[in-house]
Amino acid sequence: MKIGVKDNFIPLPLKESLALFREWGIRGVELSLNKEEFKPDALSQSGRRELREKFHTCGLEICALEYNLGGDWYLQTLAMEKKIEEITQAIKLGKDLFVSLIALTDDGRVGIGEENRTLLLKFFEEVGYLGDREGMILALDISASSPLELHQFIKELKRESMKLIFNPARWKIISTQSIGEIIHLWEDSLVHVYIIDGEIKEKSLEEEKSEERINSWKPFFEEKTLGEGELGVVKLVEVLAEIDYRGFCVLMTLQENLSLEEARKRVEFFKKVRRL
Repeated sequence: MKIGVKDNFIPLPLKESLALFREWGIRGVELSLNKEEFKPDALSQSGRRELREKFHTCGLEICALEYNLGGDWYLQTLAMEKKIEEITQAIKLGKDLFVSLIALTDDGRVGIGEENRTLLLKFFEEVGYLGDREGMILALDISASSPLELHQFIKELKRESMKLIFNPARWKIISTQSIGEIIHLWEDSLVHVYIIDGEIKEKSLEEEKSEERINSWKPFFEEKTLGEGELGVVKLVEVLAEIDYRGFCVLMTLQENLSLEEARKRVEFFKKVRRL
């Protein structure tokens, strides 16, 4: 398995971040297409060449492009049509940047649900068709009531390009299944893994209602340094080794300004665990 990080892992400009990541032994960086500087319409052909060159110079790769769909994005037809067009542009950008994986994420906490299932199947079938046609992996880290529901949803799509991302924080909040059970269930569809640690926060209904994004899993999660939370990073790495996972493990943070000291500490912890 290879070590990657999200582009917001440290609070530095990209050029400086890449130099540090190379020094730390990082192999790849996941770029967020929700950031202005990486949006497809903000990057001209020359801008795309320059971005490729920055990574090439540092000996790093762009391990994925992340496109966050938001919260209840699927409740409006026009919003879904806009998302399909934006994903189309993301795929084009990915091909220009020699990237093979688009990470489609959302901020949801509840399941797909029978009332939304038909809409979502239609949406992802169309998105999957684009991925199949262009040879682009489209990996999902989206809301579902259980790992099994999402697994069955992917199988029902019957699109070769549609795969899964394991996000330990989301599933610790939603599911009572163990890391091992989820990873083995998803073994034939798992292509990308997020690495984060923390604890689950208990929130009252009144507190939840005060949140800007009621449906988000993030307010229920308190981030900790790797190895000090309850998500079982060591166990996760052990299970990934059992299935001979060879994709990227991407270190992520929900903090806006993670210190360089803390970021380096997390990288070194994960490198140590990976060698065990």
